Amino acid sequence: MKLDSRPRLMTCQEIAEMVSVTPQIIYKLVKKKQIPHVRLGKIIRFKSDVIERWLESSTVHEQPS
Repeated sequence: MKLDSRPRLMTCQEIAEMVSVTPQIIYKLVKKKQIPHVRLGKIIRFKSDVIERWLESSTVHEQPS
C-alpha cells in the first residue's frame, strides 16, 4: 500500500472542529467506545475515511409526515 493511498490520521482537535464540538466531547465518545478510533499507546487518532463513514451512518433522516 502506498503512503498516498492511506487514509489520513486526524487528531481529537481536528475531529472536534469538523463536527463543531469540544475535544472533551470527542474524548468522552472515545472512552465510551462510541466513535471509531486508533490508539497508539496514549495517542488517539482517527482515520479520516472511517470517520466519514461513521458520520454518514450516524445521520438521522427524518421521515416525511
